[in-house]
Amino acid sequence: MPENRKPAALRWFAQQLKMGAQMFRRYWCAAVLLSMSALFVGACTTANNADKVACPSVQVLQSTGEFVRFAAGRRRDLTDVVTEAWIERVGGDCALENDEYLVDLSIGMIARRGPANKKSLMILRYFVAVSDRQDKILQRQSFQTSASFGAFKSVAFTDALELRIPVAKGVEGDAYTIFIGFELSPDELRFNRQKSAR
Repeated sequence: MPENRKPAALRWFAQQLKMGAQMFRRYWCAAVLLSMSALFVGACTTANNADKVACPSVQVLQSTGEFVRFAAGRRRDLTDVVTEAWIERVGGDCALENDEYLVDLSIGMIARRGPANKKSLMILRYFVAVSDRQDKILQRQSFQTSASFGAFKSVAFTDALELRIPVAKGVEGDAYTIFIGFELSPDELRFNRQKSAR
C-alpha cells in the first residue's frame, strides 16, 4: 500500500468505538491525493452500514515527502540529477480488532530517472511512524521498495503495508497520527528545507 504524499494529513472523523471481540472495519472512501498539508477524508460506513470507526490520521511530512538525489561529487544542476521521487497519494482502510487498530496503507509513489542515472532500477527507502496526541513517537519502522524504470524515464508504483497500533483503554483511533516520509541523507533533507524556504 512520494509528505502530495506528510509531509500532508488524513483525518478520519472521530466516532464512538464499540469495544469487544467483533472487528469493525471502515474503508476509506477513496484514495486521496495528498499535498504537503493536512488532508481529511469523510466518514465511511462498515459493511453493515451501522458502525463507524475512528481511524488514525496520516501525514506525509513536507520535508521528507519527496527528494532529489544528485550524483556524488557533482554540481547540483539538472544534468547531475540521479533520481527524483515523491509520495503522490495514500489510500487504505482501518479496522478495530479487540485492543489493536489494524491499518492497511497503500502508498502511491512516482520516481523519475535523471540524466545522471544510467541504471534501470533504483532502491527507495521510506519510514512510517506513529505518534499519540502528545506527539510521542510510539513506533517507527523503515521500509524499502524499488522503482524499475525499464525503458521509461518515470514510473508510478504502489507499496502496500499493514500497521498494528495497540489501543489504550478509552483512547479512540483518531488520537494517533501516522507519519510517512522518505529516508533522506542530511544533504537531501537540507536541500528540501532550503527549497521549501524559497
